[in-house]
Amino acid sequence: MPTPPVGVIGIISRGFELVADKPILLLFPLLLDLLLLIGPQVDFSELLVLVEAEGHDRIVQISEQAGLPEPVIARQALMAELSALNGGVEPRYMPALGVPAVVAPGIQSSIISGIQPDTPFARDQAPPLLDASVWFQFGVPSLLTGRSAHTSPTIILRIGGPLNAALLLTGLRLCGFALAMVFFMLIAQAVQSSTLSLRKLLADAPRRLLQGLMFAGVLAVITVVTMFIFWLIALVLSLMNLGGGQLVIGVGTAVKAWIVLFMQFGLHGMLLNDRHLFPAIWDSMRVVQWHLPATLLFLMLIFAIDLVFTQIWLLFDSGFLLLPGLVGHSVISAGLVAAGFIYFRDRHRHWYEFHTLLVAELKRRQRERN
Repeated sequence: MPTPPVGVIGIISRGFELVADKPILLLFPLLLDLLLLIGPQVDFSELLVLVEAEGHDRIVQISEQAGLPEPVIARQALMAELSALNGGVEPRYMPALGVPAVVAPGIQSSIISGIQPDTPFARDQAPPLLDASVWFQFGVPSLLTGRSAHTSPTIILRIGGPLNAALLLTGLRLCGFALAMVFFMLIAQAVQSSTLSLRKLLADAPRRLLQGLMFAGVLAVITVVTMFIFWLIALVLSLMNLGGGQLVIGVGTAVKAWIVLFMQFGLHGMLLNDRHLFPAIWDSMRVVQWHLPATLLFLMLIFAIDLVFTQIWLLFDSGFLLLPGLVGHSVISAGLVAAGFIYFRDRHRHWYEFHTLLVAELKRRQRERN
C-alpha cells in the first residue's frame, strides 16, 4: 500500500522548518517590502480626475439630451469636489499587480508591482471572501502592498495620461511576475533538494517564465470565458424580464472559484515535477480531486494563519516597530508558500503511488482472466 500522506498540520510545520533551514527564502518578501517602504511612489490623481471628469461630461451630455434639470450645476459641484480631494488622500504603496487600490483622486502608490497581498483587507475595496488571490497566490507576499504609505518619498511620478499609466502598470506587472517566478523556483529547489543552485536557477529561468505566463494566460482565459457565459445568461434573463440574474452571477462566481481551486497547484506541478502546462494542470486537478477535504482544510488554515498574523503585524505599521513586523511577516508568508509546495509534492506522491498500484492490480486481474 502507498505511504499515507502527511497531515495538514505537519505539512505547515514542514514549511516553516524549510524556511528556517533556508533563510534566503525570507529575503524576497522582506526586501520587497523594504523597497516599497523607501522606494518612489506614483501619483495617479491627475489621471483619475481626468477619468472622472470625462465620465461626468458624458453623463451631462445625456442629461441635456433628455432634458434633465441643472446638469451644468451638477458638473460644477463634482469638479469642486474633485479639486478638494486631489492631494487630500493618503499616499499609497503600489497595490497588487499594478492596479490602484482605490479609485479616488490623490492616490500615490509605490512603484513596485506584481506583488500579492496576503489578505483581502490589504486592498480597501476588495470583498474579503470573494478575493481569489487569497486562495490562489501568484506573487511575492507583501505586507505593505496597496496600503497607505507612512513614508515621504524622494521621488513621485505623476501619471496624467491613460497611455503612460498603461505602460507603467504593464511594465511593473511583468517585473513583479518575473520576481514571483524566481521566488517560486527557489522554493521548489529547496523542497526538492538540500542545496540551492544559482546556476540551475538562471538556466531554467527563461523556460519557467514562459511556462508561468502560459499558465496565467490559460487560467485567465478559462475564468473570463466562464464568467462571460454566466453574465450572458443573466443578461438574457434580464431582457426577458425574468428574475434570477443575481443568482446566476453568484453561481458563475462559485464555478470560477471551483476552477481556480482545481488549478491551484498547476504551477507547483511545473516547477516540482518538470511537467508541461497541461499535464501540470491535470496533475493539479487529480491531486485536488483525490484529496479534496484535505485541500480545502489546508487552504482555509493558510488563509486563517495569514489573516491573523497579518493583522498582528499591521498593528506595528509605523515607527521603529515596523521593521520587526516586516521580518515576522516574511517568516510567516514564506513558510506558508513553502507549505503549499510541500503539500502538493506529498499528495501527488500519494496519488501517483496509489494510481500505479491500482493499474498494476488491474493488469494482474486481466492476465488472470486471459
